[in-house]
Amino acid sequence: MDSQKPTATAPNGAIYDLGYQHYDGPRLGRRGAVRALIADGFRTLFGVGRGVRAKLPPAALLICTIVPALIQVAIVGLVGPVFTLFRHETYFATTVWIFGLFCAFQTPELVTADQQYRTIPLYLSRAIHRFDYIVARFAALASSLFVVAIIPHLLLFIGSLMAATDVMATLRDTWPLLPRIVAASLAVALLMASVALAIASVIPRRAIAAM
Repeated sequence: MDSQKPTATAPNGAIYDLGYQHYDGPRLGRRGAVRALIADGFRTLFGVGRGVRAKLPPAALLICTIVPALIQVAIVGLVGPVFTLFRHETYFATTVWIFGLFCAFQTPELVTADQQYRTIPLYLSRAIHRFDYIVARFAALASSLFVVAIIPHLLLFIGSLMAATDVMATLRDTWPLLPRIVAASLAVALLMASVALAIASVIPRRAIAAM
């Protein structure tokens, strides 16, 4: 009985052209990388470019923040400025818990996810430094909180002008409040961003960081 020797098979292989090309565009350097990281953080916090599940928490919290202002605007429009339920001076005291929820839900998406998926070494392998990463994430969170804080006050301000019988007189009376509103919104944003980032940076899991 003749024995047949097994024939050696040649190794199979395939080459895929993924279309990678050399980048010949402008090099933005360190500042451009920091700006891109800030923009990416801002989009992440509000779920821009992501699925519906990523957009729901920031959208719901933003709506909860502006609802008291809308109620006050409706009251002023119906009965006039004789009854004030929400004021600029006490608005933060009323909605501070919403800012806390925003930080609890969204800050882990900004910082803890980078630790969990080990993307920080990829950032640091480029033009940015460790301090740049911290500044970029802090700027993204603080600017997002500033937007959430300033929108209700702008609604109250516009609502008071729309309900006024003498718009120019009301504008002269309320105009000095604008610098105070901006300063207060900025102070709240910086304070809460500092605390939220300090907590989220030492917790490697998003679920635990949100608690």
